[in-house]
Amino acid sequence: DKDKATFFDAARKNHDNPARLAKWIVNELLPEVDDDDKLEDLPVEPGRIAKLETLFDDGEITNTASGQTLEIMLEEGGDPEAIIERQGLEKVEDESQLQSIVEEVLESHPDEAERFKDGEMKLMGFFIGKVMEETDRTADPEKTREILQEVGMGNEK
Repeated sequence: DKDKATFFDAARKNHDNPARLAKWIVNELLPEVDDDDKLEDLPVEPGRIAKLETLFDDGEITNTASGQTLEIMLEEGGDPEAIIERQGLEKVEDESQLQSIVEEVLESHPDEAERFKDGEMKLMGFFIGKVMEETDRTADPEKTREILQEVGMGNEK
């Protein structure tokens, strides 16, 4: 469809990976847009959509933060970086901050924490989920996993 092609071409000028951009537009943007709406009438420019996808693709924000930012952009337009900063959606990557959050989560679930420390690694997903809840889904999941693996192996920091 011409409307989608025009939007994609405009966004592509601000993005270095057309395949990833196209996938993101199809999977993230289009489901949020009514079939009757023309992409050119959205309050957000194609270049800013490309910028949001780049932030996600580069790992600067989580999938959840990407979706929340997209919702705001579709309602009111705006720069994705400014929205992310204003809404506090930056990815939590600071290891000491994540370590503190992990410790709080473990303390809040002593029975599960004990089983986890005794080697029940299937609880990894449970604790990652709890850390994500505590950070409004902005924690870096890989760093969180690394910290929890150290705890699970009995190597708490």
